[in-house]
Amino acid sequence: MCGRSGATVNSAADYARLGDMRIFLPAFIVLLLMAGPATGQGYHKGLQAFSEADYSEALEILGPLAEQGHTGALYHLGLMHESGYGVPRNGADAIRLWQRGAARGDVIAQETLGDRYRAGRIVPRDYAEAVKWYRAAAGQGSVRAMFHLGTMYRDGEGVTRDAVEAYVWFSLAEVRGSYRSGDNRKRIARQLTEGQLAEANRRAEARWEEVRQRP
Repeated sequence: MCGRSGATVNSAADYARLGDMRIFLPAFIVLLLMAGPATGQGYHKGLQAFSEADYSEALEILGPLAEQGHTGALYHLGLMHESGYGVPRNGADAIRLWQRGAARGDVIAQETLGDRYRAGRIVPRDYAEAVKWYRAAAGQGSVRAMFHLGTMYRDGEGVTRDAVEAYVWFSLAEVRGSYRSGDNRKRIARQLTEGQLAEANRRAEARWEEVRQRP
């Protein structure tokens, strides 16, 4: 990771070469690759209807897929319920749909839940719940979730303020290409002792290995 000087020891390219790149594919691409031909074609049609604001058609196609546990369908139905597209607006239903997808490992749903709970949008603000879902997404390689965890540990939102943990998450996001995270990491590094910085780098290396080794 990063030494006391702030120089990056292991570059983003190094980590990309080592990592299992399947975890970096957007969730909907993974779903399409894993789905059978009929399911994949149906989801494509539902997604096209959604993008064209034909919400009645989207609901007709995506609804049955969501019942089968298709995470992409669950995510888009959640968006429809959140905004009242083709269905009555219902934030609680949106959250339930995203929770189903998140429980099945959908990174986008996990990020979305983190965003909604952190902002208090359609649900009461709950920083601890936001941290929970950002952690789940970060564990699958989400750079957005890593960045948000860095800011939450830096500011003490839902967690005890911890500069070392903030540094860890910003470091992980930085090697995934987040320039904002790099700037934040450098600022925090100036606040840490030599021992704290060594511990932060140790944790970051270990956490990256956890992410990289996920199936």
